[in-house]
Amino acid sequence: METLNPRAQGILARLWNTLVKPTVRLEPNFPWRLGKSMKTYGVALIYYFLGSFASAFLVMAGVFLLALHNPDFARAALEKYMAPFMVAVTVISFLSGFGLELWYLNRALQKDKLSLRKLCGLNLDSLGGSIWAAIWRGFLTWGFIVVADRLVQLIPMPAAHDPAAEFLQSLAGWPLYVMVLLVVSGVIFEEIIFRGFLFNMIRSSLWKTGASGNFRADVIAIAVSASAFALMHFNLSGFLSYFVAGAILAESYRRSGSLYVPIMAHFLNNLTAVIIVLHAMMS
Repeated sequence: METLNPRAQGILARLWNTLVKPTVRLEPNFPWRLGKSMKTYGVALIYYFLGSFASAFLVMAGVFLLALHNPDFARAALEKYMAPFMVAVTVISFLSGFGLELWYLNRALQKDKLSLRKLCGLNLDSLGGSIWAAIWRGFLTWGFIVVADRLVQLIPMPAAHDPAAEFLQSLAGWPLYVMVLLVVSGVIFEEIIFRGFLFNMIRSSLWKTGASGNFRADVIAIAVSASAFALMHFNLSGFLSYFVAGAILAESYRRSGSLYVPIMAHFLNNLTAVIIVLHAMMS
């Protein structure tokens, strides 16, 4: 059997070291202790649910009042514009929930004269300012997510269904494109909250306590943030797929130190899912 030349051996060695002995660029510099961090995040979750459900409730209440005032008009309008109405409720709920949660987190950090952008690594500082370094890492992370998802699908379990995909398939015309825009662009909110804040704060807090080794602290932070990410998609049948994707995104953030990497990978993953749904609709 012919042995590999030195150059190929060097490439394989670097690849192996990258996988098992990575350079970790994310500094555990989140300033709060675990108690304050979890309390702040808990309040932020309340803001999220208030923003999501209150805004949707107000829209539904408006429709109900319209129905009381002019039932025939309300019935005709809903029959004709049901899809746009559902899209409007979804968009308002999404933006209100995540927007209010992010507003509260940013406000809490500003009280301590801290920058959410800097703490989350919404920059390329850890990658020497190289956008290319973020791009290839984003594509590589996306590749790992795709492969991992295929492996998860091989596990014998009850058939999973995706309510978001089913909702997309029920739409047509401009409401469909509005929802596509929401699905693809929503990754920024999710990455800031689940990776930039939740994963970052748990990891840094556990490092500060010294109660567990640094590697164990990283694993715990990845598991907690990935679980929260999966649960917040409200799709129990797809929990494992979301959990694995969340873990891979957190690891890409830990290694790169830049939130742009998981944002790009998440964007590519959502875009691929949307393209698959659209292709199925047109077939």
